[in-house]
Amino acid sequence: MIIRLEKKMSNKSLDQKLISIGIPVYNGKKFITHAVDSIIKQNYDNYEIIISEQNNNDNFQIACVENVGFKHAKYDTIVLQQVDYVPTDNVSYEVSNEPVLPARIATFVKDDMTERDYFDIPAGYRMFGEEVEKNFYGGVISLTREMFLKINGLNPLYKGWGNEDEDLRERLKWAGYNPIRNKVGNFICLYHE
Repeated sequence: MIIRLEKKMSNKSLDQKLISIGIPVYNGKKFITHAVDSIIKQNYDNYEIIISEQNNNDNFQIACVENVGFKHAKYDTIVLQQVDYVPTDNVSYEVSNEPVLPARIATFVKDDMTERDYFDIPAGYRMFGEEVEKNFYGGVISLTREMFLKINGLNPLYKGWGNEDEDLRERLKWAGYNPIRNKVGNFICLYHE
C-alpha cells in the first residue's frame, strides 16, 4: 500500500528544492503519526511523504519496500527515512554532489517519549546520543534520483532487519560516492522490539 502526502511551494521559500521522503512501514502503524508530524514541523515547504507498507506477514523486506517507495517518488531529492527515526527541528535533507547522512545525533526513547536508560539501548547504538558512528548508514539518508539509479536501488534480497544498511554503504562506495554526515541533525529513535 502506498500513501502520499504533499506540501508544495509556499511564498516563504520558492527556491527550496522539492524532496521526496520515503518511509517504509511494516507493523509500524504506531510510529507513522510521530514520523509524519515531525516532518511537517520541519522548515521545508516543498516535499512529499511517501509511506510504503509491506502488506504481508513475511519477514520485513525493508529494501524492497524502500525501492517501491522510490518508484512512486516524484522529485529529484530522495530521502530514505525509517519510520522509527523521527527528525527534530534542526534537520537538513539537502543534497548536492554527495549523499547526505542527516542524523548527527540519535536519541533513543521509550514508548512514553522519555529517554531510554543507557543499558536499555542496543550496545552498538549507545554512543549515538553523542554522535552517530561515521560508518552507520541506517535510519535516514538523502540522495538524488541519479545517485539512487546509479547504485541500482537497494538490494531486494535482504529479509528481516540488518545488513541492508551496510549493503547500501558498499553500493555507494562502489559508485564512487563519499556520503557526508551533517554537522547538525538530531533524530529521536522510537522504541520497538
